[in-house]
Order: sequence, then C-alpha cells, then structure tokens
Amino acid sequence: PNGLFADRITPEVAGAMRAMGVATLRLSLETTNANRLAQWNRRPRLAEFTAAVRALQAVGYSREQIGVYLLCGAPGQTMEEIRESVEFVLALGASPRLAEYSPIPGAPEWEPARALTPLPLGEEPLYHNNSVFYRLAGAIDPGALEALKNEITRRLESARATGAASESGAC
Repeated sequence: PNGLFADRITPEVAGAMRAMGVATLRLSLETTNANRLAQWNRRPRLAEFTAAVRALQAVGYSREQIGVYLLCGAPGQTMEEIRESVEFVLALGASPRLAEYSPIPGAPEWEPARALTPLPLGEEPLYHNNSVFYRLAGAIDPGALEALKNEITRRLESARATGAASESGAC
C-alpha cells in the first residue's frame, strides 16, 4: 500500500527504472494541501512531485503506469481538498488512486481521529479499518466519495480513448 517517495525520483532514477523494466509505479502524494502536508510532515513538496512525474514521463511512462496515492477521509480533510488533489494529479498526466484513511494508534493523526468521532477507537480495533472508519466517523460522505471515484474512472477512460485516437491518427 505504500508508494514510492517521489522526491527520490530523478531523471537518472526514472531512466534506470525504465531500463530495468519497471512497468507500474505508485507514488505517494496523499494531498496537495500545503498546510496538511506540513502538518503531517510529509514529503515531497509539490514542485518535487511534479519534477518526478515529468522525469517519469520523459522516459516513456504513461498516465496508466503512474498511479498516485491520495488520502481521503483523514481528520479535518474535506471533499474539496480531495477534489483539488485529484485535479492536480489528472492535470499532471498521472492516475489518482484514492486511499481511504485508517487511524493507526500512536500515529500523529490518532488523537485528531479519536476527537473526530464518538466511535470507541481505543477499545475496538475494527473501527481502525479504512472501509469502516470514514463511514462511521462521518469524516466524508460515502456517496460523494463513490461519485468522485466514478468520475475519476470516467476521466481516465476518456483520456485513454483520446490518447488511443490521437496515436492512431484519428481526430
């Protein structure tokens, strides 16, 4: 479930990965919200992330091969923040992969997650499950998240069809 650190992908690393036959990549971004990235002490910064994706594209990786993990349902996160991250990844020419937040005891986000919900997170580990937490905690609306997933799928399919048509010379 962990993505590659994009700030470690230089043009040389991208070329080496391509030469070794690495076919599918998953990069970890989690969000484009600069405040949240700083709060979570996450890397890379957006400029570094963009440079990594551009380096991968320069050696021939396609949108379908560059998946980007985006976190959704974390304490304090809004659907708008998630949408902004999705738009950033799509505009960059990569494929967003939504990963539902799961509270982990002892992690920096544990206490904010506990404060977000009346669920007894400390007593029942089943509530830590990503498929349960955001639904029961009310962190984000499950219907809105499902609609966003469907929209991402439609847009990726449309981009794939457009790319295939332009490659074949069709207008």
